[in-house]
Amino acid sequence: MGFLEKSGLKSAVIISVIFSFSCDEKIKYSEVTSNLILDIKEEYPDNKISTPVLKLSIETEDYYECANYTLVTRGLMKSNSLRVDVVGSFLGYICFDAFGPATKSMELEGSIQKLILSKNGVSDEFIIEITEDMVSIYPLSSIFASFNYSEYYRYPENSFAFLCGTFPEDSVVCTQFEEILLDNLSLVEFTFPVNGKQPYPNAPASYFKYQNPNDLATVGALLKSFYNTNLIGKEGLGLTIIGWNNTRFRNDKQLN
Repeated sequence: MGFLEKSGLKSAVIISVIFSFSCDEKIKYSEVTSNLILDIKEEYPDNKISTPVLKLSIETEDYYECANYTLVTRGLMKSNSLRVDVVGSFLGYICFDAFGPATKSMELEGSIQKLILSKNGVSDEFIIEITEDMVSIYPLSSIFASFNYSEYYRYPENSFAFLCGTFPEDSVVCTQFEEILLDNLSLVEFTFPVNGKQPYPNAPASYFKYQNPNDLATVGALLKSFYNTNLIGKEGLGLTIIGWNNTRFRNDKQLN
């Protein structure tokens, strides 16, 4: 499945959740009686540097005795609607010895306008509206399934987050490095709205947009130079850059 290209046009999008299990009569699925928790996020194929892919995740509210249960779903496309039946939960040949929900993750397609999620003869319905900046959720009925948020903000293209972890006595280095960034690059600082879920890690951070595609590499080089010049030997410092395309730097190293 292809990922949804970022564009300025609003489009109503919904969820493709067709699961590719074989129709083997011998496979036994456990009935899912738990409520379902839905979430939307942008992820990266094989965790590589790339354009993020918009995905839907589904998990059970209740935990199972093994942490690797999978939700089994079957989907039927009709007009602009996708009907998804949650058939059950499935455990493979190995049990991960920890409690956890049954889960399923899938990419979002760009042509669907309505999701009908069915479980044990009961159906919930959602409209999902996707823009370049965010994903908005409009529940039409929500009996057993619900989204964690009604608004999900997307990674702004050509943006990065600067996370600065220090001991209190060293916190000045955060401001010093931000000043170096602003002196050397044409950056625009921005923030996310308070309501909704933002794409970057939920931690104190500063967010910047840059103009030139090569600027992100320059940010990493500036961080490496700043760390090697001023912070070598200091303990408890974690200066991290997270780019919208999964480029990551920490102190004097690139992480991917």
